[in-house]
Amino acid sequence: MIRFRISAVTLLVALTVLAGCSDQGTAPQVAGGGGGESDVSFAADIQPIFNANCIGCHGAGGNGGLDLRDGSSYGNLVGVEAMGYSLLRVEAGSSETSVLYLKLMGAPVTGTRMPVGGTLEQATIDLVADWIDQGARNN
Repeated sequence: MIRFRISAVTLLVALTVLAGCSDQGTAPQVAGGGGGESDVSFAADIQPIFNANCIGCHGAGGNGGLDLRDGSSYGNLVGVEAMGYSLLRVEAGSSETSVLYLKLMGAPVTGTRMPVGGTLEQATIDLVADWIDQGARNN
């Protein structure tokens, strides 16, 4: 019974993440850790990831001074120095040196992997990397 509940919860979380990453009429995203051919939209692709997985801790007055709510997230990420790190939260054009991506990947240099309570699907992490590598545009 416990395994069924865990499986059901895992399935529910996965479906929620997938629903938040709807393509909104754009071409399908190609997972690949950066370098995908389709343009990634901050509003249609990235913000829904934050809404579904991050704003519980990173809302108003969020942990680490990071507010990822719609309307606040972009200005709190791109080109902003990360608290406690010598890197930017998001360095446009460079996912490998962006704390957001490193946190999602669980890189040892950034401490605890995010989000707390479970990792994102690799395709979702790749989508974030693609957005950053494409210049982290506010589109």
